Amino acid sequence: MYELREEHLDKIFKHRELQQKLVDAKLEQAQEMMKEAEERHKREKEYLLNQAAEWKLQAKVLKEQETVLQAQVRPGGRGMGVLSSLSPDKKAGAKGGQQKSSYVAGDGGMGIGNEEQLHIYSYFQVKIKAQYY
Repeated sequence: MYELREEHLDKIFKHRELQQKLVDAKLEQAQEMMKEAEERHKREKEYLLNQAAEWKLQAKVLKEQETVLQAQVRPGGRGMGVLSSLSPDKKAGAKGGQQKSSYVAGDGGMGIGNEEQLHIYSYFQVKIKAQYY
C-alpha cells in the first residue's frame, strides 16, 4: 500500500516537472519572439530615420533648384536666366527646345551648378534603385 502511494506521488511530481518544463519553454519562446520584435522595430526605426534624412536632403535640393529656376524665369531679376546670356541665334534654338541649358549659378552664389545637380541626382538614383531592386 505504501509503495502504491509512493508511485502515485512520483507520477504527480514527474507530471508537475513536465508541466514546469513546458511553461519554461513557452516563456523562453515568448521572450525570444519579443527580442526579435524589438530588433525588427529598431531596424525599422533606423530605416525610417535614414529615409527622413534623405527626404530632407532631397527637399533642400529641390528647394535650391526651385530658386535657380525661378531666377531663370524672372525677367530683370538677379539671375535673368539662360536666355539673357545667349546670343540671338542661340535664343531661338533654346526657345524651340533644341538648345539645352548650361546654367551655372553665376549670380553671387544663388543656387547650385549643373555638376552638383548631376552628382545629387546620381546619388538619389542609386538610393532609389537600391530600395527597389
